[in-house]
Amino acid sequence: MTTESDFFKKKRPWSKIKDAVVGSYLPPYLKKVAKLQKHIVVVDAFAGPGKYEEDGSAGSPLIICQIAERSVPNKYTAIFVNKETEHHQKLESLLKPFVNKKAAIPVWGTAQELLNELGKLISDQTLFIYLDPFGLKGCDFNLLAPYLKRGKAYSTEILINLSMPTLHRLATANVVKESKETHEQKS
Repeated sequence: MTTESDFFKKKRPWSKIKDAVVGSYLPPYLKKVAKLQKHIVVVDAFAGPGKYEEDGSAGSPLIICQIAERSVPNKYTAIFVNKETEHHQKLESLLKPFVNKKAAIPVWGTAQELLNELGKLISDQTLFIYLDPFGLKGCDFNLLAPYLKRGKAYSTEILINLSMPTLHRLATANVVKESKETHEQKS
């Protein structure tokens, strides 16, 4: 079983699929929203180190920056969050060219902290939030409410990648718990 600490050692088949999804989604999305003439903010709330250790393949932060540079150069800011210090430091180093031109901002913290603060910083910018948590830890959907309620005048897109087996396990656990509570109330 893969743990969060060794997740970025090598790109596994599901990671290839997730990166292909964001990599295929972003080019047409960015070209479309560029027509709105607003600065584009792209957030990856569970960024990781940007590259996989063993094969050196690109992770979502590098994929996002490369696509944004090709699609909307000088019209975007990409924000990448890591709670792991080591991942943050590796990502900061990897993205140095993007950081130097103020196109990327690596943040050391949690997705929750960023999502709580981001709402105070966003005004009329186009906003794309990519959530790809390890399991469901750290993905509190109440944090998304302010972004979902931004209004029709603003472009907000949220791409969430969830593990279906994890959702099934949680749903099963909740059903079992509810069943026990109902049974205890009847007894």
